[in-house]
Amino acid sequence: MIVVLLILTGTAIALAVAFPWLLQQPREMVVPFSAGAVILIIVLSITFVVLHDRRTDEWHRHAVRFSSQWGFWAGLGLALLLIFPLSAWIESWAPGRYRDFVKVGFMFGVVAVMVAQVACVALLHLGWTLWTSRSARGPHEEQD
Repeated sequence: MIVVLLILTGTAIALAVAFPWLLQQPREMVVPFSAGAVILIIVLSITFVVLHDRRTDEWHRHAVRFSSQWGFWAGLGLALLLIFPLSAWIESWAPGRYRDFVKVGFMFGVVAVMVAQVACVALLHLGWTLWTSRSARGPHEEQD
C-alpha cells in the first residue's frame, strides 16, 4: 500500500514539475503524456482505495459511506458558491483576448465535473441496487 502511495505521489509531482516543459512541446506530445499520467494517477488512486478498504472494519466503512455521501453534496454546494469568484480570479490572469474563452472553459469544466459526479453516483446506485436485489441462488439450484 505504501508503494502504491509513493508511485501515486511521485507521478503527480512529476507531472507538476514537467508542466513548464510540457508547455513548450508540440500538442502531439503533450496530450498523450498528460493523459497517460492522469490515467495512471486515477488507476493508482482507485487501487489505493481498494487496498485501504480491505483493511477497514464495518465502523470505518460506515464513516466513509457517510462522509462520501454528505461530503459529495457539501462539495458540490461549495463549488457552486465559489464558481463565480474563482472564475473571475482565473479570468484576471488570462491575457486580454483569451479572457472570455478562459471563463467559459473554466465554467464548462466545473459544471462537467459536477454533472459527471452526479451521473456516476446515480449509475453506481442503480448498479448496486440491481446487484444486491438479485435473487440468492446457490450454484447447484435449478432456475425456473
